[in-house]
Amino acid sequence: MALFLCVALLASSAYMLVQEAGQYTESAGVYSKLTEYVGEAEPQAGEMHEGEAALAASRLPSIDFDALLEVNPDIRGWLLCEDTAINYPVVQGEDNSFYLKRLIDGTQNKAGCLFIDYENIPFTDRNTIVYGHNLLDGSMLSELTQYQEQAYYDAHPDMLLVTPDGGYIVEVFAGFVVSPTEAGSDTSPWQLQWEDDAAFSVWQKATAERSLFQTDVTLEAGDQVLTLSTCINNGVDRFIVMGKLTPTT
Repeated sequence: MALFLCVALLASSAYMLVQEAGQYTESAGVYSKLTEYVGEAEPQAGEMHEGEAALAASRLPSIDFDALLEVNPDIRGWLLCEDTAINYPVVQGEDNSFYLKRLIDGTQNKAGCLFIDYENIPFTDRNTIVYGHNLLDGSMLSELTQYQEQAYYDAHPDMLLVTPDGGYIVEVFAGFVVSPTEAGSDTSPWQLQWEDDAAFSVWQKATAERSLFQTDVTLEAGDQVLTLSTCINNGVDRFIVMGKLTPTT
């Protein structure tokens, strides 16, 4: 009987591993197909090269949002961290559950999507929150946890965000581990509302001071923040990466 149970458990585990690998393969195929709507960066001409913002804009990929929105009208932008696996569309559903285990085409899959908090007005609010899984195959937001090391930040100090309305350089200024129990507190990285500019500045400073790496990014009360959130420590905690949204020309 003991031998039978061991064999049954091994067979069950093997089945689950095969099923999980199949979902990873399916997810990779769906998102790989979407890259046909992503073109190379298109440097601006003439005077557009002048200034840091124009130089930054020349790094942004060109995105065919007309075609992408036909695939899924919930798409709000495209997030890219150069030389990493983070190269995905970002969606927003009517709640924070729908895209947790659904691909961009609505297919049930544990990989899910990168999705914006349903309460956000994306990239208009002071803090736009994007959630994504930390998966064993290294996809979605798995690489965020590498920001625990200074060397990784030094190699990836920013990300690129393209929306139908324009582009941003995401100047990364903090990365840290946090418990979900902190949600709703004044120190929560998932906070969406503040009494005034002063309270927002206090929050900005407090989150920056939690960072596991050093950066020279400066923050002001008028700056907008992008907060990326993924699981860590077997889902017990969350790893947060925060960046200042700097619009490009």
